Amino acid sequence: LGGIYNSNGNFTWSLENRLKTVEILESMPPKPNNLAIGYINTASDYRQLKQYPKATEYLEEARKLLDSLSGRMKIEYYFEYYNLVLATGKPEEAKKVLVSIDSTRGIVKLSNYQKLDYGILSAKLHGDFEMNYTNDYLKALDYYIQTHELALQLNDNSEISAALRNAGWASFEVKRYPDAVDYLSRAYQKASESQIRN
Repeated sequence: LGGIYNSNGNFTWSLENRLKTVEILESMPPKPNNLAIGYINTASDYRQLKQYPKATEYLEEARKLLDSLSGRMKIEYYFEYYNLVLATGKPEEAKKVLVSIDSTRGIVKLSNYQKLDYGILSAKLHGDFEMNYTNDYLKALDYYIQTHELALQLNDNSEISAALRNAGWASFEVKRYPDAVDYLSRAYQKASESQIRN
């Protein structure tokens, strides 16, 4: 239920269900990955509600389990940590977390699908960081193009459309206007074909 409320933007109700889930998980024989996703999801809801101390508290519980987690779950932890430090106004720390995400992706065991999926996530995060925090639009464009190439391999229409849209705005910022029009037109076309709403 927490996931349903979360996807609908009702973080208060989502949080209530997440907390119940954590309570149940903590009463059972410990399974690190299950506990971690409970803590991470709870931290995410607190972050969305701008209750950052509580988000930090639950994310710290997940951090304590880090050495026992699967590769995928470690990346999920760093992803939420990245979002939290950005939300609390610490871009320099967030940049270090991006390095942790990339290094973790390089050493943990992932399926081929997960390698592509988390590759898309990493490239998109890097692109957004350059776009919004360093204003290095050329570097952002490179990351968005990389995101697009990975999304094509995964055949993920939503990610393809998003990558094209982001590349379009990055191209606009560096005054490559014909490229910007091309990227944005292709993004709209892909979204329309796939009935994606952004």
